[in-house]
Amino acid sequence: MNTPLRLVVADDNPVVRAGLTALLSTHVDITVVAEAANGQEAQEAARRHRPDVILLDVRMPGTDGITALPHLVDIAPVMMLTYSGESETVREALRLGAAGYLVHGEFTTDELVAAVRDIERGGGRRGPVSPPQQRHHSRKQTPNSQLLQAIPQNRFRKCNQLWDSRRRIGHGSG
Repeated sequence: MNTPLRLVVADDNPVVRAGLTALLSTHVDITVVAEAANGQEAQEAARRHRPDVILLDVRMPGTDGITALPHLVDIAPVMMLTYSGESETVREALRLGAAGYLVHGEFTTDELVAAVRDIERGGGRRGPVSPPQQRHHSRKQTPNSQLLQAIPQNRFRKCNQLWDSRRRIGHGSG
């Protein structure tokens, strides 16, 4: 049996944190090693536990997810998991190195688990972000064009708008 994926779950809502932890812990290949209520706690937990994937809320008190993101992507790939599907927020998260972005209420449990596994493997189904044997993601090693290509189109809200925006801001034709 392989070593389980190690996750940090960061969300300011304790019910969401507990729910995600309980849900993900039902899978034998996934374990939540730490929870965090804000971006600062997420950074501390990630440094301490060295997870394989970080689930990160965008809006949290104190240090929010967008502020913490650049510090976290050097430790592990980050999946933004939030209620905000605003295209500007999505675009900023991707620009700062997020490996994926899911909007609460717009994905199933199976899609969440698949996205976590995909990101840990180095990206989504459209292509790897980094070699599969390289577990720790580095924003410096992953240009935005690869990052955006790695996101499964059917899992993210307003994806067509993002692909169009990507073309307009000069990240290639996808």
